[in-house]
Amino acid sequence: MRPIAIVQHEALVPPGSIEDVLEGAGVDHFIFEAWREKAWPTADDLAGLVVLGGTMNVDELDDFPFLRSSRELISQALDKALPTLGVCLGSQMMARVLGGDVFRAEPRNALFSPLEVAEPDDPVIAPFASGAPVLQFHEDTFTVPFDAVPLATSATTGLAQAFRYGDNAYAIQFHFEVDKDIVRDWCADIGDRSLTEDWNTSTEQLLAEADTHVGRQYGAGKELLLRFLQLTTAAALK
Repeated sequence: MRPIAIVQHEALVPPGSIEDVLEGAGVDHFIFEAWREKAWPTADDLAGLVVLGGTMNVDELDDFPFLRSSRELISQALDKALPTLGVCLGSQMMARVLGGDVFRAEPRNALFSPLEVAEPDDPVIAPFASGAPVLQFHEDTFTVPFDAVPLATSATTGLAQAFRYGDNAYAIQFHFEVDKDIVRDWCADIGDRSLTEDWNTSTEQLLAEADTHVGRQYGAGKELLLRFLQLTTAAALK
């Protein structure tokens, strides 16, 4: 079976539970560090594609030229109906590729909040239909593309949090993949002053919320990944 590629856009945004699940299931995969690598895989090389987040905007193509390659790989994957999962920035790039708008979220989002799940029986998003709070940590947001199926919005902000395109492409805005260490690293990178002034939260508040919610979210995130892997297996058998 061909491998699954995990496209990572910066060192501070690792795959977290995504890699845990792939390793635990014995699935052939590799992490593609977009800012370092020159020779990109193609959709024909892969059994599935996972595109992670990042602090950049989807349209900062001049400042981050690898974003152009990342968007092109997503486009290839969607054209070939390759099982594809976009997380945060990856979800925004999928929205952009499909004709949706990507714009600044006002205010910026850094909070754990429940989801309003529009399709609780969807085979991938179903683990999050229970109302468990999830980490929404992003500066930008998107509109759901015309041909996509809205799956979830934030119960707190009303912003889109997930959609499906076709049978096996999923855009997930919230960070189901993180553990508390990742949240701590993000807080340290932003700094408490900016978290307070620009994000309407604090390191203390976010880490306290993580203590309460991240374990349940992490478990649901692993189940989401296992369900996504079933799509890659089904696609390989066609």
